[in-house]
Order: sequence, then C-alpha cells, then structure tokens
Amino acid sequence: MNTRILAALLVVVPVVGCTSSTSGPDPVPSVAAQGSPSPAPTPTPTPTPTPVAVAPTPTPAPDCDRGLCEAPITNTNPPVRLTIRLYSAVDGRGKLVSNPPVNAVPLSYRITLDAVAKDAAGYETNGGGKVNYDFSNPGALSLSGTHPFQVKVQASQTGEITAWAELDGVRSNDLNLIFIEG
Repeated sequence: MNTRILAALLVVVPVVGCTSSTSGPDPVPSVAAQGSPSPAPTPTPTPTPTPVAVAPTPTPAPDCDRGLCEAPITNTNPPVRLTIRLYSAVDGRGKLVSNPPVNAVPLSYRITLDAVAKDAAGYETNGGGKVNYDFSNPGALSLSGTHPFQVKVQASQTGEITAWAELDGVRSNDLNLIFIEG
C-alpha cells in the first residue's frame, strides 16, 4: 500500500471517543424529558464568632473619687440600737443646704431623715429590712422616697413635729423638728 493512502485512511477513519458522531446531530431532549432541575448547591455558611459579653464599666457615684462613698452594708444581724437624724435638706430652688438645723426648717425645704441601725457588736446592720418612720403630726407632712432607711419629708404647716422610727422591734431616738415660714 502506498503510504499516502494509508495516511489518508488514518485521517478519515474516526477514532472512538475522539471525534463527533457520524450519525448526525444528537437529538435535543424536550423539557419534559429533562425531569426536575437539580437544586443549586447550598453555600457552606461561614461561622461567625460568638459575641463575648463585656460588662459595662460602672459609673462611680458622685464624690466617690474623693473618698466620700461608703461600702454597702451587708450585715443582717438583728439591730439593738436605731438612730435617726436629719440627713439632708433641699431648698425651694432645688439647692442642697449644708448642715440644716432641726430647730428652724423652712416650709419650702424638703428634708431627708436617715436611720442607722447597729447590732450587738456595734456594727452597722440592715437587720430585717425596711425602717418604719412615724410622726407626731403626720397630717402636716408629705412623705416620699423608696430608700429602706430614709424618708423624704415636706411640711405643709409651721410647728414642732417629733419623728421616730422602728426596725425589727427596736425603736429609735425622738427627733424634734421645728418647721418655720419660708
């Protein structure tokens, strides 16, 4: 055989798997013959780090940076002594009054009475909880506040009023307040 014919046969003879079909184009399947489409692959979620709770920095109470704050009382021993005092006063303009006298409290002032309880060893105690205040003429007063050891008082008439308190069956001293015009 001639080498030219052999070369031509090699070019014309299809090699299985390397050329297209000689029987014509492949039939195009109909949409119905395709079946349901395959779902698109779901992307793998990237894990997000769990947030770490950061406690807020507590805001210091006023004057704590100057050493004027007290540590909270955690002692709950029964009280053996209870003392009340005039703790603060605010004038009619809302200004804090330093060292207000108990014998001349103007009607325009709102005062705060404070109780201090001590246990048998002389340490401050919370005892069983809330101090109950009483007054010789409660009808002449407006009382407010939610602190368990304090009460805010505003008088509506002049005169002398005696205040006292009780905690766990222990009665305090009497505190005589004199309210005046002003």
